[in-house]
Amino acid sequence: MPFRSVSRDLWRSIADQWPVYLAYFVSFSTIGAIWLAHTAITEYLNQANAILVRLNLLLLLVVRV
Repeated sequence: MPFRSVSRDLWRSIADQWPVYLAYFVSFSTIGAIWLAHTAITEYLNQANAILVRLNLLLLLVVRV
């Protein structure tokens, strides 16, 4: 099998999977945006109590789902 044919088949297979790549990019961008906002908010805190830690875990659960 010539190299060109394999290369063409590879790119065609990758192009057929574009919805999967788009979904990955969108979900990564969403999680990244939430994480950046979370980091900006927590910079103002001197310490965290048990309630804040639990709320933070809840936020991570919601982002993961």
